[in-house]
Amino acid sequence: MGRIDILPAHVDPSIFDANDVFLGTGGILYTICYALMARQSIRDRTYAMPLVSLAFSRCSHTDCIRHVLTRYTNV
Repeated sequence: MGRIDILPAHVDPSIFDANDVFLGTGGILYTICYALMARQSIRDRTYAMPLVSLAFSRCSHTDCIRHVLTRYTNV
């Protein structure tokens, strides 16, 4: 959701502020997660993969694909 999006009349405009807080917090925590994984990977001399982040990323991509398919096709 971006600042240029038009909200329906029943939605409180303060949702933009909440979105900014959640998005900012998630971005910071995501960055910290990757930094700590890289640090542990160097210590263990192995690889790391954020399975929870990967799963959430996959879910969000699936939702985007479903949205595009339902909006622009007759699926």
